[in-house]
Amino acid sequence: MKVSVIIPCFNVEYYVGQMIESLRAQQLKDVEFIVVDDGSTDRTLQLIKELTENDSRFKVIEQDNYGVSIARNTGLQVATGDYLMFVDADDLVANNAIEQLYQEALMTEAEIVYGKIVRFNSRGEWYAQSHIEKNIYSGKYKNIMQHPELFYSIGPCAKLYSKKVIGELKFPEQIIFGEDQFFTFTTYTRAKKIVFFDKDIYYYRVRELGNKSLTQSTHENAIGYMESLIAVYRLVTQQFNCDNLYSTADSINILREYSNRMFKYEFFPIFKKGYRQRQIQDRALKLMQEFLVLIDDRVLAESYFIMRAVCVELTDIRFLLRFKNRQLFVTIQRYIIEVNEAAFEIKIKRYYPKQYQQIKTIIYSANDLKRVNMRLDRLKHGLTYVWQRKCATKVYRLIYECAKCLPMQKQSVVLATTKQALSDNLTLLAKEIKQLHPNSQITLLKKTSNKLQTYYKLGRAKAIIIDDYYSPLYNKKIRQGAEYIQIWHAMGALKKFGLSAINKGDSNSRLFEQRAHSQYTKVLCSSPALNHIYAEAFGVDQSKIINGLLPTARQLLKEEYQSDAKLKFQRLYPELTSKKKVLYAPTFRGSPNERVVYKNSINWDQMNLDSNVIILVKLHPIIENTQNFNFNQQIINVSDDEINLEELMVVSDVLITDYSSVIFEYALLDKPTIQYLDGWSIYQTERDLFFEPKNYSFEYNTYNESELERMIYKSFEQRDLIGKERFKYQFLSI
Repeated sequence: MKVSVIIPCFNVEYYVGQMIESLRAQQLKDVEFIVVDDGSTDRTLQLIKELTENDSRFKVIEQDNYGVSIARNTGLQVATGDYLMFVDADDLVANNAIEQLYQEALMTEAEIVYGKIVRFNSRGEWYAQSHIEKNIYSGKYKNIMQHPELFYSIGPCAKLYSKKVIGELKFPEQIIFGEDQFFTFTTYTRAKKIVFFDKDIYYYRVRELGNKSLTQSTHENAIGYMESLIAVYRLVTQQFNCDNLYSTADSINILREYSNRMFKYEFFPIFKKGYRQRQIQDRALKLMQEFLVLIDDRVLAESYFIMRAVCVELTDIRFLLRFKNRQLFVTIQRYIIEVNEAAFEIKIKRYYPKQYQQIKTIIYSANDLKRVNMRLDRLKHGLTYVWQRKCATKVYRLIYECAKCLPMQKQSVVLATTKQALSDNLTLLAKEIKQLHPNSQITLLKKTSNKLQTYYKLGRAKAIIIDDYYSPLYNKKIRQGAEYIQIWHAMGALKKFGLSAINKGDSNSRLFEQRAHSQYTKVLCSSPALNHIYAEAFGVDQSKIINGLLPTARQLLKEEYQSDAKLKFQRLYPELTSKKKVLYAPTFRGSPNERVVYKNSINWDQMNLDSNVIILVKLHPIIENTQNFNFNQQIINVSDDEINLEELMVVSDVLITDYSSVIFEYALLDKPTIQYLDGWSIYQTERDLFFEPKNYSFEYNTYNESELERMIYKSFEQRDLIGKERFKYQFLSI
């Protein structure tokens, strides 16, 4: 037998007919469909028998209601196929999908072949957003070590498994939720070759009639689901350690990726449901503690997502904490900090100073968790909630509209951001404006600025200048005669942004982009040749585009600045001054929640770099933590040091980047640039570029580590000055 398909069924009379028909339509003849009725009390079994009686490929097994895991295991016991597949009773299999997966498995000798899952209901069809964002449907040949994104497709369906990779593996029978993760995780980690088949092969039904599926009702019994996830995690790690297929370092990496996924998308969201229910809050906290202790300390120490969730998100909802549970809350915070104190003291302190200080107060001050203080804290948050949800937006809009009715402050220039601090571009521009126009009234607005004052200043200003998205003015009409100027932080035209990025994995909706950008009266662009791109991206007429360099770029060209940068580097790193300096400055990757952690894909340790060569790593400011980086005396992380990116550009000999617009500023210095385009096909789906990579290649493009090493040494010796001038003319012609 070529393929065995196992279908557990329980009380699915509304859906089982469609599922059976989708299987009967499969063209593969040498296949067995093992339908296990798990004690249905409706017409499910009757319908199955009626629909399959004339098709010898179907085997119908009846059993008492023991649960989906035992039903699947029953199917595994009788399966005779060389390959196995699982189908849920309310889902559908695409036409001829089973034979296509089987042929792909034979051709590629893959142990697991998977295809695309289409979600559907009566209103339409769509792919799961997480599958798009995680690039599940990109590439072809994979393994779990190099492609941990596979953990975001953790269900057993829509996959064809070689029986060899399954072996004696069974589904855990005493777990009510997430039990299939044990099976999928174990087969993923056992498989040496996993292949993606780029076609829609499985249709997952989002229920609208009757009871929700188990997967769709996870929050209705928070404690039960948390207990199940802990049991699953315990089984997963036990089996993984028993299989012992990877080195210690690789095992930690795999478990870190899986732990982050389970915690972020399942355990922590369900925990918060339990935490908010007073009667079960203590049990939810105990289960949180149990789960954290269960995770290997070495894994937990590298799981920044978990630390951030516990130290930041849990602290943000501390006001819901019951007095009797205060000590348990403190114990959890202490434990996560003790496991990775360095990350807490450096990362959390830097990026979340408010929560950092609150945690320190909670841990070291008994007074902070006294009953009266906790009640006052709860009252404060209650009032804040009412203000923010019911009043704030209306009050801010009223202040803004009233300010617009007052006389314009014609000398008023507002430079604004929603971040904690103004960017270097806005800061430099403010100084330039003050020098050129001494009588101007400069106002700097940031995230921590008083909101009432912010909207008042915006309403009366003659000019408002921003360099990124600015939510306070979304969908608000700028007063007549005022200028609303976007200088956009990324010079040139590399990765798509605004309206040009619509329908990419890392994009907003068209309506959102229109509300964000439609009010601009002027937009800064680095070259007339790019005016049409900026006009399209921001949805404005080309007549509103003005040409010029960003303040940081203009600063780069000043001899005094370059001299100061070199002196600063010599002061900070005297032992590195004489070295050949390679600046590695990649951009961020992934969705907003993921891009805070940078996952390095370059194995620097394997490169045969001369001892006189150093790699200076400067990560994007939005990145809070790194993975897979072994920093040492030759690979040096300067991301958190007091030297900025422009200063590093001045002192470096060559730049390596991926999809970062830093290439445009670096070109002004007439130094070589290497674009490392690993994962180009994935990035096309995620964000994409305005032009093909070759159009930006005025010097060196490379797609793998061996080429990268060769290009580093080549860049020290050769420079394509003609190509550089051509590049500057296209993207930086002012």
